[in-house]
Amino acid sequence: MPSLVEIVGGAAIAAAGLARLLVSLRKLRSAADSRHWRRYDAEIIGSRVVPYRVRMSGEGWGNRIYRPVIQYRYTVDGHEYTSDRIYHGRPLGRPWRGSLDKLVRRYPVGTRTNVYVPPEQPHLGLLKPGARFDVYAEITVFAVMFAVGVALVLGVLS
Repeated sequence: MPSLVEIVGGAAIAAAGLARLLVSLRKLRSAADSRHWRRYDAEIIGSRVVPYRVRMSGEGWGNRIYRPVIQYRYTVDGHEYTSDRIYHGRPLGRPWRGSLDKLVRRYPVGTRTNVYVPPEQPHLGLLKPGARFDVYAEITVFAVMFAVGVALVLGVLS
């Protein structure tokens, strides 16, 4: 039989894991929906890799991170929009440039490409629809977190 600490701690871990799992599943659904958004023609107006520093909690500025910034403009129903969203979700940041330089080279300034636009929010166009690996990784981590919490409550890990 699990102790009170295991039950309370397990319940807290399970609840947090479940809450984050539900958020991640919503992200996955929205990202999957983006594959069916209408496609519009866009012109690349900026394409570069930008370095920035990540602020570490209580420790000042941490390591350098690189982020691709690909700016483009497109027109929906006579209104022109400008965006720099590449993927669905938060901006892509990496501690190395290699793969980001390759991505940016695929979108040189002046070229035309497709942009995928949600019907109700035309200002939120993006270049690459669908889910990225990080959404699947989040789902896995939070599903495991939920399972560990449940196992603690049930006394499986005692």
